[in-house]
Amino acid sequence: MTYLIIRLIANSVALYLAAVIVPGIEFQGGLVAIVALGLIFGAVNAVIGPILKFATCLINVMTLGLFTFVINAFLFWLAAWLGGLVHIGFRINGVVPILIGSIFVTIVSAILTAVLGGFRRE
Repeated sequence: MTYLIIRLIANSVALYLAAVIVPGIEFQGGLVAIVALGLIFGAVNAVIGPILKFATCLINVMTLGLFTFVINAFLFWLAAWLGGLVHIGFRINGVVPILIGSIFVTIVSAILTAVLGGFRRE
């Protein structure tokens, strides 16, 4: 349970920082909205991510893993789109902010999870 809370906090902070730092990503909401978006982002990555990575395994091997960036960008966009359906004020304007934002959120979330101790499972 602690692992899930740490991942939720890391994802939420990473998404908020992406909105602040990456041009083309906008967030207009409060703490509850960013935590809800963190939940959506985590659910999308946990459910749809492995399915897409398995389905595109051959393409990923042929591109030496670079297709993973495309998958992560799609999952990032999907989380933002689903957040828009429930009226969370998170918008991404363009393909380049999607790609840069997905890379940024992945890196920041991994660093925060490591710092908070989320990679150590009990």
